[in-house]
Amino acid sequence: MGTPSLSIMLMELFKLLHYAKCSNVQIIRIGTCGGIGVEPGTVIITSGALNGALEPKHVQYVAGKKVERDALLDPALNQQLFDTAKRLEIPVVRGLTMCTDDFYEGQMRLDGPFCDYTKEDKLEFLHRLRDMGVKNIEMECTCLASFTHRLGVQGGWML
Repeated sequence: MGTPSLSIMLMELFKLLHYAKCSNVQIIRIGTCGGIGVEPGTVIITSGALNGALEPKHVQYVAGKKVERDALLDPALNQQLFDTAKRLEIPVVRGLTMCTDDFYEGQMRLDGPFCDYTKEDKLEFLHRLRDMGVKNIEMECTCLASFTHRLGVQGGWML
């Protein structure tokens, strides 16, 4: 889906939740990702969201100005998701998730129409991410984390 589409969906969803006077809302994203150093099929509970600059921020441009917002997930919900997966005997790990703005270059794929880096560059970057505690790459987590954090809603990520 990517951050721009998710942003639109979250704006509409949170307006509906507001008008419906919902309380104690929890938003949990479940979906696919590319794992880093984990066995295929492992569920990853995101402990933190990083943007393409490897910072825990959601970057957005408003009125021509760069706006950075904290991309923080709820630690209590994170623990609840992790404990539930363990109890159900689902293979699970916790780690950081990197959010990219595109599917190819942002994730250092080698099969896109543009590739201004080598396989060695890609592997070096993936090793750097792994050493930082990044377990996966996807395209939405900073957006969801900043939205839920700004609204004081519990947000979690399960991939």
